[in-house]
Amino acid sequence: MGYQELITDPVTKENITVLSATVSVDDEPVVLVSPAELINTYQEDIALMVSELESILDQQKTYLVDSERIKEITEIEQKLMNTKVPEIYRDLHLKIFGIMHSVKQFATQESDQQNISDIQSKILTIKNQYAWF
Repeated sequence: MGYQELITDPVTKENITVLSATVSVDDEPVVLVSPAELINTYQEDIALMVSELESILDQQKTYLVDSERIKEITEIEQKLMNTKVPEIYRDLHLKIFGIMHSVKQFATQESDQQNISDIQSKILTIKNQYAWF
């Protein structure tokens, strides 16, 4: 029985087992992960992204052109948006988005050392709140 038939006739006894499966509209396989795996993956991904943000703020790092810095920030932002967030880390994720916004402003405007220090301080506060950083 095909997908189209399930949509037109979904409530027959023979379709019950098929309806219990998850169907992806994008034809991509759906991968189920345990909550523990989701948390572990989130922690690893976020720690890496925060490290990348810190690298961007490093005054010693030089870019040939500002567009390189903006490209790097945009890539991190995309990864952050595509990250699956466990419920227990929703507040953290919002804080990191706030930091991301500040880093983006840093890259597109002239920032003084105080602004950079404020961003670095926010990152340090988050890292101190979560032992896994």
